[in-house]
This record gives sequence, structure tokens and C-alpha cells, in this order.
Amino acid sequence: MNPRSFALSFALWPTALLVTGCPNCEYESRCDGNTLKTCGMGVDQLVGEEGRDSAPCAPENPVCVRLDDRTAQCVRPGKPTCGPDFVPRCEGDVSIVCVEGYEIGDDCAAAGNVCTASAGEARCAWPPLAACDPATYVRTCEGDGYLECRGEVVLRSDCTRGGPYQTCLVSRSEYGRSVYCGGRE
Repeated sequence: MNPRSFALSFALWPTALLVTGCPNCEYESRCDGNTLKTCGMGVDQLVGEEGRDSAPCAPENPVCVRLDDRTAQCVRPGKPTCGPDFVPRCEGDVSIVCVEGYEIGDDCAAAGNVCTASAGEARCAWPPLAACDPATYVRTCEGDGYLECRGEVVLRSDCTRGGPYQTCLVSRSEYGRSVYCGGRE
């Protein structure tokens, strides 16, 4: 191998790890009973240990299923799969969608949202229902969460739902304004 080829291959090594994953992560997600275990494979895992996490499947998706050798997900109980005839729907304030062939529920009320179904979609939205343009909508803090435009409707994301970052924060810099979930000061 000539020195130029070696330098190029050495320079591309971090990119190859990002694409193929951290060598220490033998899975992205997997089931341990009805607990979903994940192995983080981002840039921060290129040095040191990979990020491993586990959480029991939530009440709206209590069953953990294996999708393939490297991935798993939590799903709704009952009908094991959903196919091309599946129609997304609301069951109260839980939106039901099909992901990887399985029904997945999202508890809209947990973040203060309601479920809305129209045009073949079921999704969570902040009441009162308001249309928005994702390209122009400005994220804003709302209590311990933030409002954003997702799927052309305003949606509230709750910072207090797990993780260490439980407060909505606003950051301003020369690059613009950002709203995100951050740690309590």
C-alpha cells in the first residue's frame, strides 16, 4: 500500500466505524424478556465504552419483539403483525401506527397532547389543533416541554419523560436560537 492510500484509508476509518457501528456493540437493540436493551453506536462510542441502556417496555407497547439479528422494538399486545391494509387510528388519546410490521401505540396524553386521525394518519397534536409549516414554525418552551411543528401539526414534547434532561431551555448564539431539553440548573 502506498503512503497516500494508507493516509486515505486511515482518514476514512472513523467514517467507516460510524457507518458500520462500534465494534463493541453486537446489537442496536434487543429483548431481555419485555425489557428493551439498546447499545449506542454514535460518535461518542468511538472512544471508550459503548453506551448501553435498558428500559422496560411502556404500558402502551408492553411486548418486546426481535426484528432481526441486530434490532428489536416494543409493540402492542394482541395481533402480532400489521400489513398493507392497516389503517392508523386513535384509541382514545393513544395513536396506533404500524412500524416494521407491528402495531405501535403512542400515548399522546402523557405529554398533554391529543390523538388526531385524518388522511390515513394518526398522530399526537397539541390542543387546540393547529396546522403549521415545519420550515417556518419557531419552537417554544411550554412548561417542562416544548412545542414544535411535526407532521404539519403543533406537537408538545415533554422533557420530564425519562432521562436526565428535564427542563425546557432556550439557547441563543451567533448560529441562531435553539430550544431543547436540558438539565435543571
